[in-house]
Amino acid sequence: MADDEGNAPKEQKQKKFTVGSAKIITSHMMPEHEEAALEVAIEAAETHNLMKDIAKYIKEEMDHRFPAQSATEGLFHVLAGQHFACCITHEVRFYIHLQIDRAHVVIFKNKDTPVSLRDLPDHHPGDE
Repeated sequence: MADDEGNAPKEQKQKKFTVGSAKIITSHMMPEHEEAALEVAIEAAETHNLMKDIAKYIKEEMDHRFPAQSATEGLFHVLAGQHFACCITHEVRFYIHLQIDRAHVVIFKNKDTPVSLRDLPDHHPGDE
């Protein structure tokens, strides 16, 4: 709405997500990584509106706090939302599933394959 002086309306800022409760559902992380993941996820939820932005923030922050030590060591991946399913492979001791209010966050680290999949021979079920 315009104000009494006919000025254009001011844009209303969307309210950020307010964390009412945060808990760990499942964790296969060392305590140091677990605490950081929970802290970063809460931070992300309090400063971002969209789940994709929350996931991106968590990924970038976890990669920054716990960088890969070698070319074949994995990077963090993050899934965030209220409705999703996933089936993943993760590094040992690098998986956590959090719930922040009604949203769920899955954080895991996975190594990239050191070979190109194009270099592997084609395999078709039933060729044995």
